Amino acid sequence: MPQEDFSAELLQLYYDRLFPYQQITQWLSYDGGEEFLFRRELSYTLENDTYIRYKAFHNAEELKASMSKTLPFKIDIGAVFSVSPADKGKVSAADFTPEQRELVFDIDLTDYDDIRTCCEGAAICNRCWQFMVAAVEVLNAALREDFGFENLLWVYSGRRGIHCWVSDEQARALENEARSAVVGYLSLVEGNENSARKVKLREPLHPSL
Repeated sequence: MPQEDFSAELLQLYYDRLFPYQQITQWLSYDGGEEFLFRRELSYTLENDTYIRYKAFHNAEELKASMSKTLPFKIDIGAVFSVSPADKGKVSAADFTPEQRELVFDIDLTDYDDIRTCCEGAAICNRCWQFMVAAVEVLNAALREDFGFENLLWVYSGRRGIHCWVSDEQARALENEARSAVVGYLSLVEGNENSARKVKLREPLHPSL
């Protein structure tokens, strides 16, 4: 939606009546209940681009009260910390550490600008969206068959891409080095727009190639 078409009244209506608070809090708490959820960080981006971090809530009711009052334009879901983000100022930095976070993949159509001929940049159409369909099928197969992950949530990013949230307990517990290794295993395209060669095929080739 263009910025000039945005309606604060509709956003208020959405947060008051339509936002799936119960489902979101149930997902983010898993089997840990309110104590686990209260250690999860959420952040808001407001209308004037003000960024507010370290928001934390016990349940769906608290989340609804906050969002209906604040009306964030954007919500980011962060890690589960050793201490609730609401109590961050009461402990030392060494005692405030991330313990869990979903393994998230971001597929964006701009990654295919070198090969799609119908659109470029922010523009998308049904033809070039087939690249996203193929990417989802390949990534879904690799995550399930090669890594054994089972709980995958695919979400439209709201612009021109798709996010995959891997919510298995072993995925949420991965250290940064292990996360990078998973991404490296799945990556064929390397470098940037100034690279002469972006595609690097390693031997032996994966069966899907």
